[in-house]
Amino acid sequence: MPFKDLLTALVEKIPGAQGAIIADWEGEAVAQVGLMDDYDLKLIGAHKGVILHNLREVIDRLGEDELKEIVITTGKAQMLIRPEDVGVLLSGLFMDFEKYLQPIAAFLIDAGVPAQHGLMAALGLVYLGLTLLSLLIVIVVLRKNLRSRQGKEAPPAEEPVAE
Repeated sequence: MPFKDLLTALVEKIPGAQGAIIADWEGEAVAQVGLMDDYDLKLIGAHKGVILHNLREVIDRLGEDELKEIVITTGKAQMLIRPEDVGVLLSGLFMDFEKYLQPIAAFLIDAGVPAQHGLMAALGLVYLGLTLLSLLIVIVVLRKNLRSRQGKEAPPAEEPVAE
């Protein structure tokens, strides 16, 4: 189920909910759904990143194991911030791609990758392939740009021969 569908269901099921957002560790929005302005919701997500970062530092200094959740309550609103495991979020993200990853995972498992890591290894392989493809495209564009620059430069003027 895509993130937007999950967030929509969450907002619809919680009485009085105005929005829900999934943000990365820096507070950048991955997906959001809300009855409020998207910009405001993204701003809340950005502040969530700052809050989580600061509280994780405090927890580390105290020697605690992990941060479970943060509840911020004001006179008119309440906000729940939960740092979720990246693996849990990624599993939701690539559920739709699982049918495409299964053949690659089966190949990797046959090649010796432990079965429990097959899908993640397939996703990593696809990511690596796309990264290499991106690098090749950048190289081709840079070479083309370099060649066009070299063609536009005027040829060096010949020096007159002294007689």
